[in-house]
Amino acid sequence: QRLDAGMVDPLTEPKLKLQLVRFGGELFSLCNRRLYALKTHAGNSGQTVMASARIYQMDTVTAKFLLAHTTKNGGTSVQVGGTCRGQPEELDGDLSDHFDEEEEDG
Repeated sequence: QRLDAGMVDPLTEPKLKLQLVRFGGELFSLCNRRLYALKTHAGNSGQTVMASARIYQMDTVTAKFLLAHTTKNGGTSVQVGGTCRGQPEELDGDLSDHFDEEEEDG
């Protein structure tokens, strides 16, 4: 409602800054409530709405871990079934070389 009344500027309001993850060439929001509010405002106003965003990069090793992390017992036991595909390269030395820096877009 405050967006539609012009009381809040989506470009400068910190509470509306989107947090996005770039994965597979696409951007995904980490907070769907903010995204929903902005999309609803765009529909109500009939205009394109600009907003600020912080974009995080998702590397393939982290993505594989998140998809495979299905433990229900904290990893205290393991059950094997199926095959392991797309094994990541071995990580040697400084692990920071394997992770992308976060970037900020306005």
